[in-house]
Amino acid sequence: MILQLLALLLLGLMCGSELSVAAFAHPTLNRQPLDTHILVRSSFATLLGRVMPFWMAASTLFNLLLLLPFAHLNPLAWRFSAVALAIQVLAIVFSLVAPVPINNRIARWAPKSLPDDWRAQEHRWDVYHWLRTSGLVAAFALLALSLLAPRNLPPSSVPEAGQLQSGSILFWLVLLIAVGIIFIGARFILSPIRAASDFGVPSDANGRLAYLWAKGTRDVVSGLLAIGLLWLRVSPEVIAVFIFIASLVPLADAVNVYAHVRTRNTIAIFIHGGTALFMWLLGFLLLRA
Repeated sequence: MILQLLALLLLGLMCGSELSVAAFAHPTLNRQPLDTHILVRSSFATLLGRVMPFWMAASTLFNLLLLLPFAHLNPLAWRFSAVALAIQVLAIVFSLVAPVPINNRIARWAPKSLPDDWRAQEHRWDVYHWLRTSGLVAAFALLALSLLAPRNLPPSSVPEAGQLQSGSILFWLVLLIAVGIIFIGARFILSPIRAASDFGVPSDANGRLAYLWAKGTRDVVSGLLAIGLLWLRVSPEVIAVFIFIASLVPLADAVNVYAHVRTRNTIAIFIHGGTALFMWLLGFLLLRA
């Protein structure tokens, strides 16, 4: 009960913050003089870029803990929490590939050095933000429903042992990781310079494209391997071992970013480290299945 309340409070506060930015802060900024608009928006982008990764990760972690056996959720509450967790994970992945790169650019803007398409970039970010906020509000509603679920039902755990079925939330979380890795790999192949910047260590086209394409190819193949394991309907234990081994990649990526840029890109370090942590937790859940 206490864990559910903490998870609901953390997600609810985040939803309130996201809604206030979307519905009040940015529309008000759009009516201000250009210099004020750019300076405040850039400051917001810098502040939220530092805070929100930790906030979103902490909220998702609390929701993930609800799915573990010690939370003693009944089957209905477990399903509500599982769907809410899937939405939160999807929101994090969506944030990394859509609004976060734009937010990083906005944080560096100055009134006298704006890109030609700055209004279009702001509009795209606002649209992405509304989509993400809508998803988080839906996750909050599901988490609230899990708290209100009847308490006279037998407690539930993670899905039954055996093959990982497509109806299991673990199946879809593994698939989400696989698709996400394939997407990242495709970006390194199709847009290597931008992908390298989002990775955390900027690069250029002077002889380095071959290495960026090589990374992209390996990411795509890694994602396809995970999908292949799901297609073969192997046991959760086999997928867990694969996830644990594959988690060494984002862990090494975090070390790589720190080794090259130190703390100048803490967001990228946090993203890579958070990905490794999420994979460890998912591997643990798979072993418990």
